Amino acid sequence: MRFALMFTVVMAHAWWLFGLPLERSFATFLLLVTAQSSVPAFFITSGYFLRWREGSPFAVTRWSLGKLIPLYLLWMAIYAVVTYFSGWGAFYAVTAWHSSGNGYLDLLHDVTFGVTTRHLWFLPALAAALSVTSLSLRFLGERLTWVVLGSIAALGLLTGPYQMFLGYQGHAFRALALTSPLLVMIGVLLARRNVPRWAVLFGLAAFLCYWLQVFDDKWLATAPGYSSDRKMAVTLATIPFALSVFLFARALPAAKSIEWLSRRKHYLLIIYCIHPMMLTAIRSVWDQRSLPSMLSAAAIAYLMSCLAAVAFDRAQKRWREFGRSRANSEPFDPPEPASAVTRG
Repeated sequence: MRFALMFTVVMAHAWWLFGLPLERSFATFLLLVTAQSSVPAFFITSGYFLRWREGSPFAVTRWSLGKLIPLYLLWMAIYAVVTYFSGWGAFYAVTAWHSSGNGYLDLLHDVTFGVTTRHLWFLPALAAALSVTSLSLRFLGERLTWVVLGSIAALGLLTGPYQMFLGYQGHAFRALALTSPLLVMIGVLLARRNVPRWAVLFGLAAFLCYWLQVFDDKWLATAPGYSSDRKMAVTLATIPFALSVFLFARALPAAKSIEWLSRRKHYLLIIYCIHPMMLTAIRSVWDQRSLPSMLSAAAIAYLMSCLAAVAFDRAQKRWREFGRSRANSEPFDPPEPASAVTRG
């Protein structure tokens, strides 16, 4: 199910390059709605497997800073190298900044939220969400944690999509980042409760929440600050939508195909990080905007990203095997006998 959700993320990003404006294609709008539950469902999944009770109160924070932030910096460096030789993305942002005379904070914003690196926000946002949730649970307790994280999420929604009713432009990333700790907390709660695995019931709930999301998005489209060239990633309806999708995925029977995919869940992070690079490469040779173009480009980029994930995984395994074989091949120098040391 997570691989299917990942495809909807690729499809949503493909819309920026290959899709029609939403006001011109209602079918495109209905397809993009399916992607709104994907990233929030990943946050819920992370909270479901969060071991916040183990170790010191700062154990999750140390893991997040030591694992996710280096990955973020690594992928930013990879995109910097690729864009330097290709001339698009972050390299273009730097050259445009140099000629504009703006400050360094403007450069940091343009590079971080550039066309090719914008999606990488997920890594530091996940690190922050896991850290905030675990620290709140350890120091504030469960009740205060719900209050704090609920207030942060409300602030993100009110100053994100729903401020468009005041005539201001909506901020999708602000809503995503500020609702992520609450989504992680929902996953923590589900891990502690013995929720039944009723696939039909949760599938029906996901279907109903999908149409609730459609209604919420159409309502937002009536706001004075709405723009048809933007798509809000998170609204109030997204929370039950993502929750129902997660519960439906959790309730699916353990078929062999699902078990085979679950053993390769580490591919998802590579697919997520690299797929915009594939979409941009496709865009350089295929400049058409239509619903078939969007779906075709998403499918090709998704396949290419899966192949890249397999290649990354095999290269990593070979590197580990090389390290182990090199360690085993080093000569062993036995210590001198105690008598020889004492005689010296």
